[in-house]
Amino acid sequence: MHVSNPCPISVFIAGPSIEISAVMNQPPYSPENILLRTMAHALRHAPESHFLEMDENGWVELDQFLLAMRFAHPRSCGITEETICHLAGCGDAARFEIDNHRIRALYGHSRAAPLIAHANEPPVFLYHGTSAASLSAIVVVGLRPMRRRQVHLSSNWCYANSIAQGKQGTPVVLIVGAYSARQAGVCFHRATGHVWLADEVPPKFITVPSPGQSGWGRDSSCESAFPSGDPDSP
Repeated sequence: MHVSNPCPISVFIAGPSIEISAVMNQPPYSPENILLRTMAHALRHAPESHFLEMDENGWVELDQFLLAMRFAHPRSCGITEETICHLAGCGDAARFEIDNHRIRALYGHSRAAPLIAHANEPPVFLYHGTSAASLSAIVVVGLRPMRRRQVHLSSNWCYANSIAQGKQGTPVVLIVGAYSARQAGVCFHRATGHVWLADEVPPKFITVPSPGQSGWGRDSSCESAFPSGDPDSP
């Protein structure tokens, strides 16, 4: 039987020469980022919608996960275990963890999250990307998890800025006095490279930039490092 054009979207990346930074800088609707969004949705929010069995620590069997990704993208060729490993990332770019032939998301969960045994000492400052529309609530109640299990922060200003730039309205990068907050009893957990998690951050540890200052408004100075928006979220 002849199959006409079996790979109309594109061949997904595979092979040791591919760098994760190249994937992160793909256009938002590139095949790589579409697959990345599917991975995030399955491992952070709705494994059952992909017929995946997840344990209480967020782990899924890698071979089961690979089949689920192929099923979700039937018109694309070349989704291999190596593809998944490359998209999982490493170092500061790591979004997923692969161990003992299992895979899980390191952060971003709206359901079961990985167990972190102890709190980590954060840097003096962390950053959080948001929009001006959210500031009225933030200055009163602080940072809350909202739709996720924990508040997400970054030690990388450019990454926080990329998240802010993807928001509707005026982007704002908040400065969190993480060291002072930790001294006051706020627990921080390092999820990966630059991503830090907290149950909540009280408003007294949050600094909001003024209009015209760095961190307020549209800013493309870091665009080459992190594309605008959050490719992790479905």
